[in-house]
This record gives sequence, structure tokens and C-alpha cells, in this order.
Amino acid sequence: MILSQNSSFDIVTRIQTVGGDRTSKFISMCGADCSACKSFKKCGGCKNAKGKVFYLEGNTCPLYECAAKKPCKNCGGCDIKQCKKFISYKDPSMSEEEYEKWVDIKIDNLKKNRK
Repeated sequence: MILSQNSSFDIVTRIQTVGGDRTSKFISMCGADCSACKSFKKCGGCKNAKGKVFYLEGNTCPLYECAAKKPCKNCGGCDIKQCKKFISYKDPSMSEEEYEKWVDIKIDNLKKNRK
């Protein structure tokens, strides 16, 4: 999935990973803090929406679909730095440094919110 620089997903992703409580009960399957998103009240987060988050317009997030099938129930059980599905969500306007920071924050969120 290649995203435009102004897509809702890009904007939401930056909000989710920059702010928010990293030990929130609303950490998504991929490590984003859904409660930090300005549209959280609209969709309730990926777990609540069963992957059908607002910016995908009725489609199910491929990361949610994949993670829901795994024993750990989130992307934390995989090497997300090597995951083609995860990498496909890279905001094309991010530098490599910004992308690495984005991934590291998501990994940290997943580690802090293991169940």
C-alpha cells in the first residue's frame, strides 16, 4: 500500500505514535496508540473496530487481519522491521530516520502492552 503524503492514515499515524500514553489499553495491533488519535471517538480504535478503522473506508486493515491470526494477537510477535505488510504502511513523506523512530515507538508500545 503506497500512501499519499496527505492521506488520513499518514496524519493519524503521526498523531498516534508521537503523543499519547504508551501504556494505554488502546494500543492497536501494530503498536499505534489509538487513544492519542483525534478520530479515536469516531472509530474506537482498531481492536474495537475489528480492524475496520475509519481511514480504510470499510475495509479491514491487513495488519489487523494478519495479527488476529497469530498466537500473540498483535505485531509484537513478529519482526516488524522485516514485515512486508508493516513496511507497506510507511508514510512516503517520512525520512528513513523518521521511519525508524516511528517503528521503534510502535515496538516499544507493543512491548509495554504485552498481555
